[in-house]
Amino acid sequence: MMIQSKSRFLIAAPLCVALAACGGEADTGAEGAAANMPGANGSAGSSLTLADNGPDLCFKAAAEKLGADAKVSKLSASFGVGENLEQYVVVSTPPGELKSCSVTYQDPEDPRKLREMGMDVATGEFKESQPVEISVFGDAASFSLDDYLVPLSSINTSAINDAVVAQQDKLGAAYSEHALSRVTLDDPGPGRAKHIVSLSFAGRVKSNDVLDNSGLGLNLDGSEEYNNIGK
Repeated sequence: MMIQSKSRFLIAAPLCVALAACGGEADTGAEGAAANMPGANGSAGSSLTLADNGPDLCFKAAAEKLGADAKVSKLSASFGVGENLEQYVVVSTPPGELKSCSVTYQDPEDPRKLREMGMDVATGEFKESQPVEISVFGDAASFSLDDYLVPLSSINTSAINDAVVAQQDKLGAAYSEHALSRVTLDDPGPGRAKHIVSLSFAGRVKSNDVLDNSGLGLNLDGSEEYNNIGK
């Protein structure tokens, strides 16, 4: 299924229908985990930071805007990691500062459709949403958008911060420096028939100072789906 908007993504239903869209961290509490991440105080560029708002901030913002029971297909938040952990630096964002937040969700006026909206990180407010065009590879008549949607209320977002805290020893053993770079809700795709929450970290390997990326995936109930940190 091709989904056209201002961004691009690829998802697949259990029936193997493919979808793509074009368009546009030593405290163990939530505040302690964020405060131990480099640059936790953020800067004037963004109104939202890991220190103040937590790693699930995009989920919370989407629920506030759309309602907790809104059905979403994808969600993505990216955070500054600092120039030393960025492979390609155009404009460096301070570590812990929100760089982007976007969500693709079911159109409340037409449940057959999707809409997408991104956040103005300077204000913390979402911009006007845009329609997402869907086209299907295969039997279009059998396609059901519900196969690609989950209610925000079904996602255990508190597990996101718990997972970040739980990885600190592993991250510290593998990297001389590290930072949380992305938190996403990934839709079903090739080899995966369900939504998962993915956490990505950037780091410099202790033994050779090489830049590396690793992460883990959480099921919607907060249980661990995969973990490749330090591997």
